[in-house]
Amino acid sequence: MPGPTPFVLAGGHRALDFVNTEIASDGARRDLLTGFSDLVHWLEQMRAIDRGTASSALARWNGKREGAAVLAEARRLRAALRRAVEAAAAGRPVPRSSLTAINGMLQRGALTGRVLPAQSGGFTLRRGLRLREPTDLLVPVAEAAGDLLCAHDLGRVRRCAHPACILYFLDATKNGTRRWCDMRTCGNRMNAAAYYRRRRRARPSIAEV
Repeated sequence: MPGPTPFVLAGGHRALDFVNTEIASDGARRDLLTGFSDLVHWLEQMRAIDRGTASSALARWNGKREGAAVLAEARRLRAALRRAVEAAAAGRPVPRSSLTAINGMLQRGALTGRVLPAQSGGFTLRRGLRLREPTDLLVPVAEAAGDLLCAHDLGRVRRCAHPACILYFLDATKNGTRRWCDMRTCGNRMNAAAYYRRRRRARPSIAEV
């Protein structure tokens, strides 16, 4: 079971949370996927893979060349998804290169599914992953990206309004008014800064006293 992680889960959608594994800190970009184990732990935390699949992946590829290679591939996929959400947030068409990256993963055919009885009645579809190669770990990320593009209003994809933040989120508010990735962090800082500026403008100068 993974321990505490630094991942930011403010995107409101798995694909955006994957993009948000790259953050801005002290004016520079910081990658939260520093190793293969981080990638596996993120996937498990997001319930993209189960604990057994995570343990198997770590045992087979962590600390090995294959693990390093799939981490590099994950970063390339993340860059492609970032281009897609940047375009969506700006009202531009999603780049064809992003679709190519997503479809390339989906065509691996690693996803499985089973229809099972649901506790509340009826049935539920449980997805799984046929893990043959380490790159198969990225297929659930591509599936999430496909869901974002096909099943959600891309006009609701937003970049955090804090100028130093690079996180994206899906605005689920009724009126589409969400501005911050997290009100407790970026929202509070920006509101405090605006309050300080208003106080300075309202304060009389020495010459006026």
